[in-house]
Amino acid sequence: MAPTRKVKQPRTGFDSKDLAIVDALGQLGGKVSAEELAEITGYAARTIRHRLKRLRDNGYLAQLYAQTHEYRLGQGDVILVLQESSMRPCSLKDILSSIPWFYYHGPTYGKYNGYITHALYSLDEPDSIPRIANELLSLGIIDDYFFFETIDYESRRGNFKFFEYNKGWNWDWTQWIAETEQRISTSRNHSIALDFNPQVMSFDTTDLKLLRELKIESHRTLKELGDTVGLSETQVKRRITRLEQEGIIKGYRWNLCKIELPLYLYVFMEIPENTEAILMSFYHLPFPCEIAMESRTKYCVRIRLYGTELPGLLRGLTRIRGYTRSFFVQLAHDIPDVPADLSDLYYNESSGKWEYPVDDVLSQIRKRCKQ
Repeated sequence: MAPTRKVKQPRTGFDSKDLAIVDALGQLGGKVSAEELAEITGYAARTIRHRLKRLRDNGYLAQLYAQTHEYRLGQGDVILVLQESSMRPCSLKDILSSIPWFYYHGPTYGKYNGYITHALYSLDEPDSIPRIANELLSLGIIDDYFFFETIDYESRRGNFKFFEYNKGWNWDWTQWIAETEQRISTSRNHSIALDFNPQVMSFDTTDLKLLRELKIESHRTLKELGDTVGLSETQVKRRITRLEQEGIIKGYRWNLCKIELPLYLYVFMEIPENTEAILMSFYHLPFPCEIAMESRTKYCVRIRLYGTELPGLLRGLTRIRGYTRSFFVQLAHDIPDVPADLSDLYYNESSGKWEYPVDDVLSQIRKRCKQ
């Protein structure tokens, strides 16, 4: 997670070489050298450095940020889907915007019509998000809600080999549906890299400060990071390596400025069997997506795509739905590509706990409704 920043709108001049470089960046995880990119693309390192600078200057490569595993930092991470009441006494959007640890949200339509939000809580206070949701319910701001807790997640980059800059995605939905059905019907084992029992790791406030900087912009030198957090280059490198090895940093991703704002499709599923085969079907899509796990049978897949791709995807989901115990879809829009970051704001070093002021928020919500 990282603070949302206003980025430049891209100019013209994006070509197939640029697209190949962007695809290679995704393959290698973002933090790579021009020499490493040269090995994949076949272009000279000097050419790549020039083009990377131009892509950043023109707003195509907006921000490189670290993706983190909040559970390993002692925080729960949930997706909350809220059915907004037509008789609400105050604005649900304003309430969500006023709670910092509801770190991003947007309008949603589907089984629930209202807002979908991602929120953090302290693992020491597992009832904090339900308390807020139930307060919204009791005040008549929402009529219902759905709660999904993310134990672990995996983020997949877009495969830009299927993307033409001036035309969009070139994807064969009929073939994907056929391959999905074949994959599910066979007994082959598929590897899904999700941890069913993640552990909270040891960390300190310096780690949190460093993570904050890496979430804001990871494309900085060790010296620049060290000057910001008060560490030497060696100390910064040592800490980053440890955070990566312990799975607190899951990877790095470029925020690619888009020509048009995409839709977000959330698929909530309970899968009694063939779980890995079904999830692998989503991994084979070319679109950027995240797969979140609540338990061994409950998953949420979030796919970023343009509206023109919806008919094909929905045809495929109709096939997948037949293999699930429960299943529903939410469409969302106007969600930031990069969520806001909290890092050390609510961490109490003395107690070694995350302390979110839930009671204060509940009081503020009640006051809003009385105004």
